Amino acid sequence: HIFKLQENLVVSNLRGWFIYEPAVRQLLPISRRYPALQPLDKEVINSMALMGDSLVAISTESQAGVYIWNKRKNRLDKLKMDSGSLKNTIINTLCLDKKGRLWVLFDNCIGAVDLATLSLRRFQLTDPEVQLPLAILLDLCEWRGDFWLAVYGKGIVQTDRQFRIKKTYGLSEGLSNTGVYKLIPYGDSLLFATTNNGLFALDRVSQTIRRFGKSNGLNTNNFEERTATARGPVFYVGGVEGFTRVGPRYLKLPTETPRLYIHQVEMEREDKATDTFHLRLRNVKVPNTVLQTTIRFTALNFSHPNRTTFAYRIRELQESGYGHYPVCV
Repeated sequence: HIFKLQENLVVSNLRGWFIYEPAVRQLLPISRRYPALQPLDKEVINSMALMGDSLVAISTESQAGVYIWNKRKNRLDKLKMDSGSLKNTIINTLCLDKKGRLWVLFDNCIGAVDLATLSLRRFQLTDPEVQLPLAILLDLCEWRGDFWLAVYGKGIVQTDRQFRIKKTYGLSEGLSNTGVYKLIPYGDSLLFATTNNGLFALDRVSQTIRRFGKSNGLNTNNFEERTATARGPVFYVGGVEGFTRVGPRYLKLPTETPRLYIHQVEMEREDKATDTFHLRLRNVKVPNTVLQTTIRFTALNFSHPNRTTFAYRIRELQESGYGHYPVCV
């Protein structure tokens, strides 16, 4: 992990926490420059949050907890964890909301930090579908008056300011990969999400989700945890093949849905198979003597012909919503 602290680059790896000294081109223990951080020399640091001009929140990968460093007072304090039933100590990241409040994301709970008492209170969000706590919380941001969570394996979860779940954006909403890592708000209309198979843009107004990948100019489809940061009108996303600078205002979002054409229906019976070719086919009846039915279809998408996403629903199996799957045409 690499962070910027004032004008210095600080680096953390399995050997501990270091500061990069350009004059000698070496990594030196962090305490050489900041003596108050000596207790963290051997810790793996996975996140930092700057609060004002004097406070820095620091979380550890090695489950050693969360620390508050007061640079002005040259003092390092460890947050006191609540002693409730939540024993999870795996910390994924630290997040600040627009009011400057600090939140700690654990694997299966969120921690609310009280800087006055240097304490942390944990609570869980229950998945309404399975009545179990949401797990693997990787990022949190504030956008359009709500909180938004990246929940790995679930998707993007929208909550109100009291963390009551309002909506989940997953497979049925068009998020064809739910391995979500980072959330990047852009203005009032778009929320970007990095995943392990593409960059997704959620349009808050139209409630549509669009995927961008290597075919759109990104350096990779496989992004990594925490490898995204915003700088003014652009943001940077990275993965195993480097990083890409993204200017959202230059991205062309689809304005029309491509028309779907069913061009072949094949029915197989025990004794024969029949084919139907008709571009304007609207419906077809499948007799109960048919063993298997194959439907071939396409859609004309001239802006992104190699990345068309289709949705389907079997009414007898799905009361609402649609299943999404990517198909190259």
